[in-house]
Amino acid sequence: SRVTTVKKRFWVNGKKLFQANQADNRYIKPALERKMIKEMEPLVKNVDVITVLDAQHGLLSRELIADLIKLSKKYQKPLYVDSQISHRPSNHHLYKGADCLFLNEKEAKAVNVRSLGVANFIIKLGEKGSKAWFNNIEITTAPFPVKAVDSCGAGDAFLAAFSLGDRDAVAESLAVANTWAALSTAILGTVPPKKQNLKKIYE
Repeated sequence: SRVTTVKKRFWVNGKKLFQANQADNRYIKPALERKMIKEMEPLVKNVDVITVLDAQHGLLSRELIADLIKLSKKYQKPLYVDSQISHRPSNHHLYKGADCLFLNEKEAKAVNVRSLGVANFIIKLGEKGSKAWFNNIEITTAPFPVKAVDSCGAGDAFLAAFSLGDRDAVAESLAVANTWAALSTAILGTVPPKKQNLKKIYE
């Protein structure tokens, strides 16, 4: 019953002029929340990490977020959360108790991470790299140099790469995440980079 979210970006001479989004941002109904949790619980048992990208378009309701946190605790799976505040106020307080929050600079200024009971957090600094507090260690990661043409999706790429990384080698995982995010900016649009391009860098 919902329209598919469509995000259009208009470019002129290699620069983004403006964007227009068509979306249904109503929160999902309780029946669908219950169905989703029922479908997710068997999957959670067999994963290493639960990763949430909350674009605040209505899928992740307050109740569904609470249920995800419960699943994370029940099965002792780290919960990584990247929640955006581009068109709605911060909802980071709903993720209290998550294992790690991913924030851009704007979000980091708007959120008091320490008050949320979140042990780890990572600030994505774009072309300046990233900064992390993980396992009580502060880690600054330098950016990977590329000729960027479009930053759209770079934060998503960072989250995806880090989620596949090794929690016992956080500095290395952050470096790979920075590199993958940087490679994504060298492509116009949200097409992900090629894995072989990443492999060439680390061979």
